[in-house]
Amino acid sequence: IQNELFDSDSDTKISVERFYDEDKIRFDLMGSQVLSLEKNIYNVFRIDYNDQFENLVIGKNSGINLRPNNFGNGTKNTLIGAYAGNGITTVQFNTLVGNSSGINLNGSGNTFLGIFTGDSFLNTGINNTFLGMFTGSSNQTGSYNTFVGVRAGQMNITGERNVFIGGNSSYAQTSGSQSVIIGDGSSSNVTNGNFGSVIIGYAAGQNGQTLARNVIIGKQAGLAFSSTNFIEGNVILGNQAGFSLNGSNNIFIGNQAGYSESGSNKLYIEGSNSNSPLIYGEFDNDLVKVNGTLHISETAKLTPLSSPPTCTSAEEGLLYFNVNNRTLQVCKGSLGWKEVLTN
Repeated sequence: IQNELFDSDSDTKISVERFYDEDKIRFDLMGSQVLSLEKNIYNVFRIDYNDQFENLVIGKNSGINLRPNNFGNGTKNTLIGAYAGNGITTVQFNTLVGNSSGINLNGSGNTFLGIFTGDSFLNTGINNTFLGMFTGSSNQTGSYNTFVGVRAGQMNITGERNVFIGGNSSYAQTSGSQSVIIGDGSSSNVTNGNFGSVIIGYAAGQNGQTLARNVIIGKQAGLAFSSTNFIEGNVILGNQAGFSLNGSNNIFIGNQAGYSESGSNKLYIEGSNSNSPLIYGEFDNDLVKVNGTLHISETAKLTPLSSPPTCTSAEEGLLYFNVNNRTLQVCKGSLGWKEVLTN
């Protein structure tokens, strides 16, 4: 029995026992060995690849344009799946697994897992991690991103240094940077992108065009509107808190806190969708209101004023300390300021 099976010119062959009792099966293509089957010294079966510049290519038309050389170009890629890395030529350090994963990729250091992940034309992004069907499939120059979940970051083109986790998370955004978006459908309809935002929860921060420097946590928190142009600097914590968000620099804390509020510079601390929250504030007017009884366990201090504040019917009940005569004054609406008699 022959120990080799070869073609007519003997440059392509399968051989066994090329050396005495080596117990190895070798495969040669075009005159050089490319593959061998063997067991290691611990009796573990292994497949050894030779002369591939540390590339592993498996699948119909995967890596078909790969051009490795001794200068490090086109090396250390793992391409598994039909058309995976089909357009790769000289880039390196990529791991692409799935049908058409990174089919047109021309960047290095990427990890794509799933059908059609990172498969856009002109994809030169580097150091991206895309896990899930269609994840990051429109990416072109975006780099240093981590997208996990079906269609997560699917429309991203230039956005970089983002973390998107959850099905359809940040699906529609085309740009944006340095944001963390976690939750199914979170920020999914934001078109331009998030910049420096943290958004966590199902459908949290779902709508709008551009969001910047927001912290939004909770189911449907900061849901907003598709027509919302630019909102920034909001801190929203709680289920459906800030549901109608359409402004900036707000703080909403609690279940459905600020549910119907669409303005800016507002403070809501509340456990329901009430328009009269337990604590309400306006940052631009330095105003805080307590809608209830305020208990102070020790003392409260009024800053002494030399000139009285405005006193109209709207300010009735307001107190201030008059530094000129050292008296406590109360606003009685149309009657003006009156001294509070004390012993």
